[in-house]
Amino acid sequence: MNDIPLPKAFKAYIDNNRVFISSPATLCIYDKNHSYLTYQFVSLIQDYIIKYNVALTIDLISLKNFTAAASLLLFAKVTKCQMAVKDPSHVEVVFPVDKAVNKMMVDCGLWGGIKQGGISKIRRLIDSNNQYLSGSENILESYGKILPATLINLVTQGVKFSNPNTVLFTKGIQEAILNVKYHAYDFSIPTDFYKETGEGRWWQCCWLDKPSNQLIFIIYDDGKGITNSLRKFYHLKKVDVSDIYDHQLIEKAMEAGFTRTEDHERGKGSSDIIKTACVFPNSHLIVMSGKGLYRHDCNGVNSEELPFKMEGTLIQWVLNYNEEKNNDYL
Repeated sequence: MNDIPLPKAFKAYIDNNRVFISSPATLCIYDKNHSYLTYQFVSLIQDYIIKYNVALTIDLISLKNFTAAASLLLFAKVTKCQMAVKDPSHVEVVFPVDKAVNKMMVDCGLWGGIKQGGISKIRRLIDSNNQYLSGSENILESYGKILPATLINLVTQGVKFSNPNTVLFTKGIQEAILNVKYHAYDFSIPTDFYKETGEGRWWQCCWLDKPSNQLIFIIYDDGKGITNSLRKFYHLKKVDVSDIYDHQLIEKAMEAGFTRTEDHERGKGSSDIIKTACVFPNSHLIVMSGKGLYRHDCNGVNSEELPFKMEGTLIQWVLNYNEEKNNDYL
């Protein structure tokens, strides 16, 4: 196991043919002070299992804080590894000792999402309408199963679907999932992993954050990535984009009506999502892919390069939620 790299930025060691890796105290990809280490940590989880095929203990004992998007990446990488191994003990998670953090993980459904288990656990999460879910082209995890589970979860949190904001939010969820189906993966390239566990896989989390009065939906796939897809698209069009940054490519992808398939009907969904993110205060849309970060809210677009390169695409869709109906923005 001498050829297995160990990070220097946080604690990691090898003992009895097993890698032990300890999380940073904070897992967050929004804050530049934490984002690089956070992404390095979750990426190494996948590398040790998928690339190096070694047993792994993921030590969250010292975790003091985690934010939404980082928690989804943790869920995605851990469950991908759990689905990849035949022996469940190959992937072990040790949970935080901080009682408040541990309670938060249990209450939001993350604890149930990353505890030991494989594909059967993933499907039980759907059946129990967990806040953290993973779907695929497999009929047991399909869009038709995931969307009802997501909406039922919101109902149990007190979300009213008579609220016009909720209707817009639901539309955004549908479009985001369908974008994975139509754009995220290149099915012409066979992969044994997804053939066994479900092609077109995505991971998502969704809830009503009552303190901030926001509906939150985050979706992640580890497919081609928006930026890679666009570079290929422009290459086929013989357009040189080598000097264009990833965040600028994402801005282009988010333009109204733009679609890699040149089917203008497929471009309307993104336009609808952006339109509502622009209009509502306390709302925003975030897209991360490659080295690009795109954020759009009522103040306009703010995009920049990330301090790490994200595999696939992460989209965060947050919409202000008001108990009373308000048609001022519709």
